[in-house]
Amino acid sequence: MNLLKLSRPVFWIVFIVVFTAGFVVGKGTFSVIFLLQLLSFSFPFSLFVFGINDIYDYKTDLLNPRKKNIEGIKLQKKHHKDIKIISLVAGALVLLISFFTFNVQTIILTFLLLMVMYIYSAPPRLKEIPFLDSISNGIMFLLLFSVGYSYGSDSFTLHHSLFFAALIVVAIHAYTTILDYEPDKKANVKTMATVFGKKFTVVVSLAMLLFVLLSGQIQSWIINAYILLCILLMFISLFYMHLVKLFIKALFVFFVIGAACFLIFFL
Repeated sequence: MNLLKLSRPVFWIVFIVVFTAGFVVGKGTFSVIFLLQLLSFSFPFSLFVFGINDIYDYKTDLLNPRKKNIEGIKLQKKHHKDIKIISLVAGALVLLISFFTFNVQTIILTFLLLMVMYIYSAPPRLKEIPFLDSISNGIMFLLLFSVGYSYGSDSFTLHHSLFFAALIVVAIHAYTTILDYEPDKKANVKTMATVFGKKFTVVVSLAMLLFVLLSGQIQSWIINAYILLCILLMFISLFYMHLVKLFIKALFVFFVIGAACFLIFFL
């Protein structure tokens, strides 16, 4: 078993960036505990998330040609029990580290984050309930951001613009369900794309992003520029659906670049 590949190192960036963004926006004070929790959202958290995910995605993963290299591995059934134990231990470690903050909000938010991530992949498997699968990703974003935010501010006073930012996550996640359309369809996995079709999924994603952009609630020009890029690529994919995989990779790269710029400008 290659636990490092299982944890999808490329996604560590996403978790770390969102947590750090919350910490910076919430004006938290740098400390050893912050650094420990930051590190916990790399390998341990990713191992928990994707370990559980790969156990319950076993059937569809067998049909998925993407399951190699940076996008995970095809987990053999004989390893399921061991991986589940290891994943739960990794999740427990993430929660344990949050206790050292002695911050009730941080602890509760970390626990809620782990719970949502668990039921996203494990029964009741939110990822197989169209719309709710994408909404739960928006909730995950809010919770992870809030964990970082709680270091310096009250997470229950989050600015309403953060909920619009979460809607961006919902839209992008819905769009990514197109990527696994074929294996999900064969494995009878219900996602936005398999239930409502690829084009409908793109249209819904576009509608959400346009709503966020036109609402004017997002003040950051960096985030607005990213929204415009998403809208452009999604619109093109309506006519060239075979480019979706390339566009999703591009959106990930620009997310990392944009997030780095956002943190630098905010600091």
